[in-house]
Amino acid sequence: MSYEWGGVKSRLDKLGYHKDVVVSKTKVPPPNDYDGFVESIGEPDLQKRDFRRRINGTECMHVKEYSDYYKVHRDRVDPKYDPIGHLIEDSPEVPAGLAAAILSGYGAGKAHYENIKYTTEHPILESVLVTLGSGAGTGLLTYLGVKLLRELLEE
Repeated sequence: MSYEWGGVKSRLDKLGYHKDVVVSKTKVPPPNDYDGFVESIGEPDLQKRDFRRRINGTECMHVKEYSDYYKVHRDRVDPKYDPIGHLIEDSPEVPAGLAAAILSGYGAGKAHYENIKYTTEHPILESVLVTLGSGAGTGLLTYLGVKLLRELLEE
């Protein structure tokens, strides 16, 4: 291999957080335990697998594996050691989307039930469907909005 993971880390150290470096699989060995990488999870992006390796104190190198290349970026907090901190610092769109989904779904479902409880044959089922629809829609829009905002602020 002409390029080792240390070289990727050096490139990441010069960039801000969440800035991707694309590395051909022919340039680095596969991430493995020997190099300090641990298989992990990440937001779906059509990747095959995710790996992480702790670097620079609490930070981690996040590797997303694709067919012919890796996408690598630096996170502020390693989720293995501080999952809540990781969500807050590196992926605030996830808790924001979940909170919006729960609050919106609950509110919409409860209001719908109160409006139809005596006028329809299946008020609970209908209200559950309203809860799910409202929660999913609001949660997704919040997730996408916070993600876009975070990306704009990090540029």
